[in-house]
Amino acid sequence: MATINVKKMKRAYLTDVTLDDIIDHHIKMVTSPKVKSEYQGDMSTGRLVPVEVKKGKPAPRRAILEHKYKFLIHEIITRCIGNKEGKTHLSSANYVSVLGKPFMDMLYTLDEMKIIYVSDTWEIGKSSRSIYLLDWNINFVDDGNIQVLKYVKGIKDIQTEYTKKNLVKQNDSEFAKSYNGCLAKLSLKQKDEALAYIESQRSEYKNEQQYWYYRSRVDGFDGNNLTIIKVDQNHRIYHFLTNLPSTLRRFFNIRYYLDIANCHPLLFSFFLIKKYGISKDIVYKLKEIDKGHIHRVYKDGKQLRKTLCGKGIAVPHAKDLPHDVLLYIYMTMTGQFWDYFMEVFNDMDRGEVKEKLFGEVFYSHSTISRGKTYAKKFVEVYPHVWSVIRQMKKDVRDSLPNKMMKFESKLMWAILGHCFEQGWCVINLHDAIVVLDVPENESLTVEAVEEVMMDVYAKCGLMPTIKVETFNKRPPKMLLKFL
Repeated sequence: MATINVKKMKRAYLTDVTLDDIIDHHIKMVTSPKVKSEYQGDMSTGRLVPVEVKKGKPAPRRAILEHKYKFLIHEIITRCIGNKEGKTHLSSANYVSVLGKPFMDMLYTLDEMKIIYVSDTWEIGKSSRSIYLLDWNINFVDDGNIQVLKYVKGIKDIQTEYTKKNLVKQNDSEFAKSYNGCLAKLSLKQKDEALAYIESQRSEYKNEQQYWYYRSRVDGFDGNNLTIIKVDQNHRIYHFLTNLPSTLRRFFNIRYYLDIANCHPLLFSFFLIKKYGISKDIVYKLKEIDKGHIHRVYKDGKQLRKTLCGKGIAVPHAKDLPHDVLLYIYMTMTGQFWDYFMEVFNDMDRGEVKEKLFGEVFYSHSTISRGKTYAKKFVEVYPHVWSVIRQMKKDVRDSLPNKMMKFESKLMWAILGHCFEQGWCVINLHDAIVVLDVPENESLTVEAVEEVMMDVYAKCGLMPTIKVETFNKRPPKMLLKFL
């Protein structure tokens, strides 16, 4: 038996179904012969009769199954509550090596009992079946069961070995070492207040899955082994904060959060600037135009052109630089891109509008807008921008979303590199820079970080609008009154 370093664990369990019921179902399922209906005689005149196609297995020992189910249910629950969609993937090879051959029968049992749902699709060598937790009547208990702890250690050893093989290289560069050094200084300053806040909001969450997801972000944080979890194909960096709900940031040691407004629409402005050969003078002067002069109507591109000409800027004719292209660049740089669409779809919240419009315009593989409400509205306002989007979607070498995310990562890595050179302790959340509340940043101002961000974007011809969220260094104990 392997040596167990931990004497107790917080084990997740189901509160509305007993292990005995699960094991009874498991034993009945595996011991019953498998049958299927076959025609006896001619298919047109015969009748369907059940035919045994596979004998049942011998009944497994209940005591052994009890330990295994305690572990597997704990694994599924804890992994699903840490996922926004309430799902997880379990490598069959890894879990069979820990639990033995009963693993798949255990999954089928939980699936049949509607405790989980196991999807039908998977990709060989890429991803296993998705497992969704359906029963969210869960709780935690202190458990010192030596056999369960042995299973926990077994799967952690496998995962640790995988991490060593797959993450060592990506964490070995000087950039990664600097990044991980900053990430390691992240701390949860107000755990009790965070949990109290989550409980106070419980009735506001969409469902129990969302409640437990929020809980997992606090309960699951121990401040140890904070490193880059993954760098994807688009060079996006993932770590603990990546999936932290924004309402929980205030409980961590974060001083400032600097976010690029309309980031992804803005990124596409870069491709438009290249496509139409738009000069830096035009871009810089566009950013200076007072937002109050623009009323977010279709002809505002023409108004922008007149304003620029009035400032002595030579603007190409509309046939060379369409009005809507000018309007698109202006709206994304000044952080107003979503405002018009929020007026049109005023019965939806901002997040829904962004998701729907992005899904139909930028992230869809389709090059037509027919039958797509959000894409059609986008085309009405930005017809020439849509034409460029369609052209770029035809590039089979790399999708448009990938191009945009790679460009975003290039900018963020450059910003982070400059910050590390200054000795600042910062990390990023895709398109945002997070400044930690640590001694290294004691004299660091928002303006200094903004300057670095603006300089990097300016080198690519972009002038973004940066939104800043400031957190108190020492949030008051009665913070919940203001949430």
